[in-house]
Amino acid sequence: MGRNFAMSDELTPVKPQAQSSTGGSLTITVLGGGAWGSTLAGLATQNGHCVRVWSRRSPESLDSVLDSADLVVSAVAMGGGADR
Repeated sequence: MGRNFAMSDELTPVKPQAQSSTGGSLTITVLGGGAWGSTLAGLATQNGHCVRVWSRRSPESLDSVLDSADLVVSAVAMGGGADR
């Protein structure tokens, strides 16, 4: 997928640090199935992680997808947190 870079005055390659406690891939839950959530989920999948995407219209409960997550990423739009 390319290099990972840290933010500084100059670009410095860094090694990925995302591993589960057992040393394998992470189980990542992405909250939000829009443009940002889908992009982040795709990148995590391409890097070998198990990804679950949850949106407010998902049939699964939020608790069920959070329980198995090693990492939770919130990619919910400002107005997307509650139904109107």
